[in-house]
Amino acid sequence: MEKEKPRSKLTGASAVEIKGRIETFPFSRLWQSGDFPSCSFRGGSLRSMDVPRRFDNQAIQAAFSTVSLPGILSNVANKKLLQAYEAQPIIATKLCTTGDLNDFKEADRFRLTDMGDLLPVAADGEIKEGGLIEESAKNQIDTFAKKFCLTRKMIINDDLGAFLKVPVAMGNRAARLVDQLFFSRLLANPAQADGKALFSAAHKNLLTGATSALSADSLKKAIELYLDQTDADGQPIAVEPRYLVVPTALKHLAIELTRGATLVMSGGTDNVVRPALNVLADENLQVVSSPYLANSAYTGASSTGWYLFGQPGTVDTFEIGYLKGRRTPTVERGDLDFNVLGMWFRVFFDVGVREQDHRGIVKANGAA
Repeated sequence: MEKEKPRSKLTGASAVEIKGRIETFPFSRLWQSGDFPSCSFRGGSLRSMDVPRRFDNQAIQAAFSTVSLPGILSNVANKKLLQAYEAQPIIATKLCTTGDLNDFKEADRFRLTDMGDLLPVAADGEIKEGGLIEESAKNQIDTFAKKFCLTRKMIINDDLGAFLKVPVAMGNRAARLVDQLFFSRLLANPAQADGKALFSAAHKNLLTGATSALSADSLKKAIELYLDQTDADGQPIAVEPRYLVVPTALKHLAIELTRGATLVMSGGTDNVVRPALNVLADENLQVVSSPYLANSAYTGASSTGWYLFGQPGTVDTFEIGYLKGRRTPTVERGDLDFNVLGMWFRVFFDVGVREQDHRGIVKANGAA
């Protein structure tokens, strides 16, 4: 009778490989994309994750000294959440700069504004001294969080798909949170350090009245206001608008105004085509439409109001603040609770949005 061969001992490297494979199979099963390495765990289940059948008891024992089911699920949930977060379009990231804060206290965000132009050098060669003005704004982050549970029933029912839908939904919610923070602040039109509202006649960045309704003429006027913005020493900021931000009701009108080869102007009972080219098309404005602008859940919401924004980095308007460079939400596994039949996971995101400067933004009320 042939003697049984001794079983090979599973090395730490093999255990790590098993962990990677186990983490891959539920991720690929839910999304069915072809971007995942083929492995024997693809299409598996929660129970097969816990006890991989291809290994004998000795192999399993060695592997799970490094690999744990709760840890695996936490990593998988993180991957699902991050993929969902990154797949969700975030309008605020187009319009805002980003910055890092070290803690949750309100932080001063300083910027240097140049004072004075270059002057001719005098006959004696003396160069006149220039100065810098330091202006400040504020930003503050907060923690937003929620928890979810992989219940005993899910495990018994082998319902991995139901479990993984939760971090996907939370990833989408986290992405929307950034836009919610941004648009709630934008629409609130808060007072600035000078005591004036962000959009005001004093800041020369507000169009009002019936003539501010989105049209070729009002858009030209808004662009003029934008280009005439000045810095602290009264000199033009020399920045052009890049984004036309509108509610969904104005999206197609905005596209017609900014992309059409010609403009159709209303004249009497007929439409008259202007023979000249649409000069607004040369502004290269990118139309950004958002349902938040007209959502009645937000103070200051309007279906007629619209905005011009500059390119982030060229001009500071709003800043999205993150805690120490962490720009995405996080999933963590909680401690087991004797009173709950399941494993708890929590999602948290440290983020905040504040306006930085009234220059570089123009608002039109769009109505009387």
